Amino acid sequence: MEEKEIKELTSSLLDRSIDADDFKRLQIAANSSSTDRGAITHALKLAIAQGMLEDKYNYLQDKGTFQYRYFMEPHEEVHHNFSRSRFVWLAAAVAFLLIVPLCSYLYFKSSITDEPDKVSFYAPTGKMLSVTLEDGSRATLNPNTHFSFVMDKRGGREMTLDGEALIEVKHDISHPMTITTRGMRITDIGTVLRIKAYANERLSTVSLLKGTVTVNMKGTTLKRKMGRNECLHLDTYTHRFTVDKLDNSAMAADMAMMFFDNAPLSDVVKTLSRNYGVNVSLAANCTEKRFMGVFSAKDDSLSTVLEAIKTVNGVNVKKTRQGYRLY
Repeated sequence: MEEKEIKELTSSLLDRSIDADDFKRLQIAANSSSTDRGAITHALKLAIAQGMLEDKYNYLQDKGTFQYRYFMEPHEEVHHNFSRSRFVWLAAAVAFLLIVPLCSYLYFKSSITDEPDKVSFYAPTGKMLSVTLEDGSRATLNPNTHFSFVMDKRGGREMTLDGEALIEVKHDISHPMTITTRGMRITDIGTVLRIKAYANERLSTVSLLKGTVTVNMKGTTLKRKMGRNECLHLDTYTHRFTVDKLDNSAMAADMAMMFFDNAPLSDVVKTLSRNYGVNVSLAANCTEKRFMGVFSAKDDSLSTVLEAIKTVNGVNVKKTRQGYRLY
């Protein structure tokens, strides 16, 4: 931690203007590095000593603590007991430095303990990840997916998703699950659903395999209640969506399956790059082209998918040092 920052934080600590985040930063610095702890100790000693020399502190009898005096007023008894006060406050400074962790717990107890713990997961390119959550819900993450879950003390549950996942939400009618992702906020009391919503892709989809959910389109007042075996397609640019029936729910539950429903080629190549772990790029003159098809990343080779795109869209495929390029 920089010397200037230490001075600013210790000063705000002493005049009681420090907030919870800055106090936590100061505590972490003090506990993680002997160098920072020494610098913080030194800064506090200097600040307190200087503050008393300049008569900037008042003792609050009813609260048993001290505060920085904002309005400098001559005070006869302060000067009368100056040396004693100086000794008391120096002793208080040393005591404070010895119990920083305890002070932080007591001072910010309510704000810290009220914050629920968030767990986060990431499935890297070319890999899938399966997780079981605190409430019993489960998720299978497709490659290059960021996923987090938090449950508060009252049982409230919330997920955030940037990517693609098959999610089995533990049924709890009293504590609905909220799933936030690109373009959508989904309310769920217990279902099985597959969501594909990458932050860098235009289309987001929700395939509901079991139960019912309510989907709110972010940035609009639009919402849609979905039933079993329905699939919602959202264009995040226009906020327009369509809903149709799933042809095969068992296939939709297979996370190796790739569904391209009139998808922009720009989104298609991103999916192929993630699932096969090979860079697939697209020339600028092909970005407006679209593709339909269903493939398995497990059973169909990348060459097979690229050949299908070449046939349907009339594009060329070239192998490069980095992978493949469509042009």
